[in-house]
Amino acid sequence: MWHYPSRTSVVHGLDRCRSNDLGALRITTRFHRWQDVRGESHTRVRGRVCCCRFGDDTYRNHSRGPEEDPQANAVKFATRRLRELTSAKVSSIERPILAIPVGSCEQHGPHLPLGTDTIIAEALCDALASLNARIVVGPSLTMTSSGEHAGFPGTLSIGGPATSSTIIELVRSADWSTGVVLVNGHGGNASPVSGSVAILRAESRVVTDWWPRVDDGDAHAGHIETSLMLHLAADLVDMERAEVGNTQPLREIADSLHSDGLRA
Repeated sequence: MWHYPSRTSVVHGLDRCRSNDLGALRITTRFHRWQDVRGESHTRVRGRVCCCRFGDDTYRNHSRGPEEDPQANAVKFATRRLRELTSAKVSSIERPILAIPVGSCEQHGPHLPLGTDTIIAEALCDALASLNARIVVGPSLTMTSSGEHAGFPGTLSIGGPATSSTIIELVRSADWSTGVVLVNGHGGNASPVSGSVAILRAESRVVTDWWPRVDDGDAHAGHIETSLMLHLAADLVDMERAEVGNTQPLREIADSLHSDGLRA
């Protein structure tokens, strides 16, 4: 449950925004932070999809109503998942945009499921599709670059180069779309995803990556991911087994993490 600031709350760091542009689509992530009267700190993350006409710099918020919504007459489907649509339905979408969840299959502590990153990325893609009728959600990349977690049972990884090659070929094959948004839910994919985007943009393809993060938030399988999973799939979270792991800042252990990995 989100806690909202009361009138007596002290609010810190409002309106921290990050935006990614994809042609006529702008994805904005806004971070709100505050401290309540009891001295407890809270963070809220909100996302928004805005759209403008090609060649027009005026962005429109899709929550404003049909009179300002350029998609008011867009075809609506019961699902936005690509695997559940027919080819005919996809062809009926004007200038479709493909959102691909990029997750992982790796340990997330003793209390979270191996597919945590994928579940969160899928939820973000579904949220984007609910805000913009041009967006369809592609099949998730569930096995990516997770070699640092190889010491834990259940982890599956194809490595960075294979992840990058997979992304590149997928985007190349989506030439029926106006552009592609790679919604990344796993830190280990940062380099393969950004490298893939650079190659694809050099080929004049319209593609961007989106990795929502909370500034100064905790790292792997911490409060943020646990809170999100309790909201998205509480039945998969075993809070009785939750325990404190390594509390060092990620920047202090990043080098050893990449060179030595993690061990169960």
